[in-house]
Amino acid sequence: MSEVLWWRKESWWEARSIPLFGFFVSPRQVAFVLGGGLLGLIASAFIPIYYGKVAAVLVLLFVGVGLAMVPVKTVPWELSLLYRLAKPRSAQAARKSIETKEAVPEVIAGSGVPFAIVGELRVEKPTEVVLMVDGNERARAVVAPDLPKYRLYYYPEESEKGAHDLVVVVEGKTIKSVKVNAA
Repeated sequence: MSEVLWWRKESWWEARSIPLFGFFVSPRQVAFVLGGGLLGLIASAFIPIYYGKVAAVLVLLFVGVGLAMVPVKTVPWELSLLYRLAKPRSAQAARKSIETKEAVPEVIAGSGVPFAIVGELRVEKPTEVVLMVDGNERARAVVAPDLPKYRLYYYPEESEKGAHDLVVVVEGKTIKSVKVNAA
């Protein structure tokens, strides 16, 4: 069974659009290099020895270059860090926010962007995992003892607007159920 993957559109923040000394760099990379240099200059103001000042600027400049060159595959690490810093601090606050929100995931019908259901099963023999949408089979995957993870995709068509029940079935038993709204 082949797997369909999709990539998000590259944002202006990550697009290599600025020509600089024969290379193309992104605004993200420029921001990290300049930020590292600026932090180096600020840090050097507190160091009395000249060679210490130069070392501080160079070290932080190279840290900025290193961070700028980290490849972005899905979500830039700086956005992941921002999310982790902004999320609720305590587990109780997190549980409370989850309990108060009964949000139904929304998928745009006809956009070609799938809703993915990912899971892991421990089985002793190869077993089929089936995705049912409103009682009709839409996708299949096989899990085995050496391949316990599965990924099923739901691609809503233009004619499928509205709420749908997505059910993951293994050997006739429901193991996961999700409500999705196709807009």
